[in-house]
Amino acid sequence: MRPLVALALLVNLASAAPVPKAVMKQNDAEMLVATWKPAEGRTEWFEFTADGKMKAWNTGGSAATGVPYTYSIDPSTNPKSMTWGDANQKPQWDCVYELDGDTLRIAYSTAGKRPAKIESASGQHYCDLRRDTSR
Repeated sequence: MRPLVALALLVNLASAAPVPKAVMKQNDAEMLVATWKPAEGRTEWFEFTADGKMKAWNTGGSAATGVPYTYSIDPSTNPKSMTWGDANQKPQWDCVYELDGDTLRIAYSTAGKRPAKIESASGQHYCDLRRDTSR
């Protein structure tokens, strides 16, 4: 009888164990869906939706004035890559990104070439963003 009680107790304890973070982690496509506001001193806002559409705007975050794009991501590259397209899905911008919880960092080249690093550098634009939880 005691072995059965011990086994039942062990099963109850095992089922109450916390789920490892790696199991709980969402993929980038799910985590990206949000409105992203600029870090202090910046003006860029982005909104990514689950259907592969996005809006980008500079200052204010008014959905009415956002520039519409399509987007796709490839989290298997190093650094992770993202492509923005126009309304006809014609590629317009090749980007690199880093997504960590409520922080998104994006870099894209003003010369049309995908950056090698996520940084502020000559000929490339850098965005440091935070998930907007107020909307």
